[in-house]
Amino acid sequence: MEQARSRGANAVLMFRFDVTEAADVGTEVCAYGTAVVLAPLS
Repeated sequence: MEQARSRGANAVLMFRFDVTEAADVGTEVCAYGTAVVLAPLS
């Protein structure tokens, strides 16, 4: 949300979270989504 807000968004849609483990090396964590501006319908 912090990154989305810094770009002017007020919501994040379609959030995805991936984790990959490499033997004895470490773990890679990747999280991403689509930042949007939601507005009420008039």
